[in-house]
Amino acid sequence: MPTKADIVYVREFGAAHESASLLKFLEASRLFPVGLLLVRDAAEDVILTNVGPNGDEQLAVERGVRIVVDMLGMHSNPRLFPYPEAFKPERWYDTHENDMTTFSMGPRVWDDLPMSLSRHEHYVCAMLQMKPGLKVLLIGSGNGDVAMELVRYADVDVVGVDFDIAKVRCATARVKAANLSHRIEFRLATLERLSSLFPPSSFDVVYAIESLKAATGFESIYHDICALLKPGGKAGIVEWCWTAKFDTNNIDHLRLAELIESTAGLPHRAPRDRSINTACDALQNAGMTVMLCEDLGAKTDRISWFAPLEKALSDSRLLWSDGETISPIFGGMTRITASAIVQAAKYKLFTPMALFIAQKNAHHPCH
Repeated sequence: MPTKADIVYVREFGAAHESASLLKFLEASRLFPVGLLLVRDAAEDVILTNVGPNGDEQLAVERGVRIVVDMLGMHSNPRLFPYPEAFKPERWYDTHENDMTTFSMGPRVWDDLPMSLSRHEHYVCAMLQMKPGLKVLLIGSGNGDVAMELVRYADVDVVGVDFDIAKVRCATARVKAANLSHRIEFRLATLERLSSLFPPSSFDVVYAIESLKAATGFESIYHDICALLKPGGKAGIVEWCWTAKFDTNNIDHLRLAELIESTAGLPHRAPRDRSINTACDALQNAGMTVMLCEDLGAKTDRISWFAPLEKALSDSRLLWSDGETISPIFGGMTRITASAIVQAAKYKLFTPMALFIAQKNAHHPCH
């Protein structure tokens, strides 16, 4: 039996909700997990049980060992879930806390859908070269999960902002319960108020994963981000963008853009004002040097980033959000929005994972 590993694939312990009304959602989350991999570092020495091909082995994991949870493989394992391809909500009756880890609900809520938070936050940290003790502004802090992950993973101090007072209160309570209040604080703020909430040059890093898409444009929000960064400070931003394949003279492309914006509740922008090239130009105009511009959605992979969304659309049993009811599936996305995003993604017109790493110029005032 192995006693030490650099990378360990295991089941993670999560919470199964007892409410019968959530059984279908639990089963849908198993079939269509938002995150494919979950990465954690062991905080203490621990003995993992029920591992191995037959679930009858133990594994000793030392403090500091990197643990990678194969969410897709776990949810498709016939030993854990008999007939894994079948939609069987009844399998969740009389379950226990270690049966499944879900996303977009329960104790691990990832608020912004576009399917990348859990997969990309460590990658963004690495690209930003975060060092212990840095002060980070987290835009779109949600329920506090990302802030706590940044503290634990990168050993930084975090100020999180969110426009939803309920999420700010929830995040504050969860951070207090985790004994991290001395490293993390949360404030209520809209994107328009960021520059008035903090003094200039307050932060070493600004971290924003898919939380700026509701801005009216790149120029204004990037200008504010630059002003809040210390000279030499860095911004890590993941944006919803149109790609170079988007043709502004193609009426079908334009209709898709309008449909996604209107059904997702985003402010209207001309397509060129939500393009990757325009984002790069706006960062430079704000007083930052673009160190990395990468479409993570264009990376070659066995499974495309929109595959879970496309598969969910083919299942008539799933309940999507509508004008009156908000469903937790895919972050509250409507079926119309999901369909339009998949269509745009298939033609390589759209990406929810345009990554920008930019550094504030040492002598730029950003005023």
